[in-house]
Amino acid sequence: MKKESINKQFVKGPEYIKNEVRFKLLVTLLNFQNDIKAIRDEFNIPPDGFSDDKTSGEWYENEIIEKTDKIISSQKFRKAKEELATLRDHAEYLKREWELNDKIPLFKMRHRKEMLGKKYRLPANFYEDEYIGLSAYIIRNDVIPPINNWLIQHDSYPHDEKGTAKWLAIKTYAPLSQKEVKDAMDWLTSLQKHYFPKEIIIDSRIKKQFDRDLSIFKELALERDKKPTKRKIYSGYLSFLKDSGERKKWEKLHPNCIDIGFDATTSREVARRFDITSDAVRQAIKRMSTLIKNLFGDEFIIRH
Repeated sequence: MKKESINKQFVKGPEYIKNEVRFKLLVTLLNFQNDIKAIRDEFNIPPDGFSDDKTSGEWYENEIIEKTDKIISSQKFRKAKEELATLRDHAEYLKREWELNDKIPLFKMRHRKEMLGKKYRLPANFYEDEYIGLSAYIIRNDVIPPINNWLIQHDSYPHDEKGTAKWLAIKTYAPLSQKEVKDAMDWLTSLQKHYFPKEIIIDSRIKKQFDRDLSIFKELALERDKKPTKRKIYSGYLSFLKDSGERKKWEKLHPNCIDIGFDATTSREVARRFDITSDAVRQAIKRMSTLIKNLFGDEFIIRH
């Protein structure tokens, strides 16, 4: 049995040490070694695993990838998939799907690792990862336990593309210590900035007076809607047309439209209703406009 491939520069944390103890003890069990031998025989792996990356890579390409591609591209397999799709009993569907996938080397290896992991009560991170845990031991005879008992997952597409995730989640494989919880949360906080779209991570803190500001905002909208007789442009589009020639050209093309904002008269009426100053009304609208801009974008701001 080769010496474990552990980076000597790596500082072992308490969770890693626990996983390492579990793994080192596991490989001393005769039953476990018999199970490993059976898997290696089934997949044409040498009795002591491969000695280097080159030979293990060639084995993976020939025994796993090529044979998997050959099976799934066959007419027999496609027909079995079609028959599977016609099943209505969910339990029967899962059973038949497992049996069908177990004929494919890629899925068969995953099945064997999962069955072995469950047999010896291993956390799932020992058999789900393709490079450490049971994978490394079966293929290379290396004892490489998981560093952590947690993993941060995301749905970023293309994979790892900045700003494309709709969700991030912490996946735990065992009860976490306080340190692991802190480490996981620190990583999550950092990765949020990378994976979430910038529009979502913009600071959009809600002020304490939000309910009052919202009421003012709605009252101003009601008052404003009573006044215009022409069709309204709520976005304040004309305010973007700095050039007077462009503004006149737009007004000529749209004679039935008028750019409406919150005028001073409306602000004073609402201020009296809320028993506050006109300046307080303007500040409320400013806060609401900033919040709308941060949450939904510039085009939805009602100019004032």
